[in-house]
Amino acid sequence: MKTFKQFQESAGVRSAVTSSTTGGDPGFQARQQAGLNTKLSGVQKSITKVAGAVTKKVKDAARERLTSQGRMDRYKRETEKATQKTAARQGVAAARKERDDARDAERKSGSVAARLRRLRGKPEEETTPTSEAYDPEVAGRSQIRKQGEGGRIGAERKKSEPERRRMKAVGGGKTAPVGYKPRKDIGQQRQRSTREQQPTQERGSAAAAQAAAAKEERKRAAQARIAARKAGGGDSKPAAKTSSRDTEKAATKLLSTKKPEKKVSPDYKPQKASGMTRGERMSQQRKGEAALKDIMKKQEFSRYERETGQKATGKAKTKLLGRVAKRMAN
Repeated sequence: MKTFKQFQESAGVRSAVTSSTTGGDPGFQARQQAGLNTKLSGVQKSITKVAGAVTKKVKDAARERLTSQGRMDRYKRETEKATQKTAARQGVAAARKERDDARDAERKSGSVAARLRRLRGKPEEETTPTSEAYDPEVAGRSQIRKQGEGGRIGAERKKSEPERRRMKAVGGGKTAPVGYKPRKDIGQQRQRSTREQQPTQERGSAAAAQAAAAKEERKRAAQARIAARKAGGGDSKPAAKTSSRDTEKAATKLLSTKKPEKKVSPDYKPQKASGMTRGERMSQQRKGEAALKDIMKKQEFSRYERETGQKATGKAKTKLLGRVAKRMAN
């Protein structure tokens, strides 16, 4: 049986062995910590590398998304268009408001004489109500149309620049309202003879006398019918009523300008009728074109074989068919 001292000595040996194997030794703990630090640094480096690669891919994808197919430029253009449309709407609203204000001011302060002067096309200095109602700066910026502007006889009725909806491209992805060219006949009176047929004979001529005689004849016939109806001769057949549309058509035809008849050349010979329907004529034309195309293909292919000594295939055949199509188009 072991003594207590022997038991302590054996227990000390076991504890030393256990400590050396389980890490109680300081050298073992240092080696274990160093290995763990190495592993952690490797993991940290791999995480940093993967994060850098992911960040680069995300940046490249974002850059490609912004620059591909000009999306950024298209976004800018759409933004500019939206801004221009908003400005145009605001300009139209401002112009309408100024016009309404001008009308209200004219109704309040304008006299009858001033309105008559404006309608007759008098200079702007004589139209005192407008100059009194507006400040010079406001009148210069307003959209009010003046009588006789630009040498016109009446007021200009064209829309202002903010009111125009039709746009055109001016370069650089920008658009602007389409302008209007002034007419060449500004300030000239349009003669009535250019729109309506004028009398070709003097008053009291033979045509007028004939029209008066026909009127008298119709009057006598109407009186005779009335006398017969009163005498009991029976009701005469009422005259056919003409509609207002027919009357308007007849008046328009009379008032329209009579154009001189075009002289036909004595050498003109009308084309003889073929007796075929449109479908038959088109079918015959297509057959003729197909036959002509076959002749041209034979010419081109035979010429190619003479010059090269071989048959046309592949690109050469395609080129020859294009030449044939060009000849058919001409």
